[in-house]
Amino acid sequence: MTVRLHIERLVVEGLELSAADGAHLQGAIAEELSARLASADPAQWTGFSVPALAVGPIAIGEGAGPDLLGRSAGAALHQGLLR
Repeated sequence: MTVRLHIERLVVEGLELSAADGAHLQGAIAEELSARLASADPAQWTGFSVPALAVGPIAIGEGAGPDLLGRSAGAALHQGLLR
């Protein structure tokens, strides 16, 4: 299965992220979303297309880094696809 996801804009408030953190964030989002999609029934996603997907805010604790933020964002994206 091939999944293509283009995130045009991701707003992160309250965290200072470096360029390296951005790469970790991107990897964590891809890893979490891939894992969730891989564990789902493949028939659910056949021919599935979403031109735009808006998800609500993600609340994480103080001191959380890009990996936790990425996993939370991946989970939120997955939930948005299920709606």
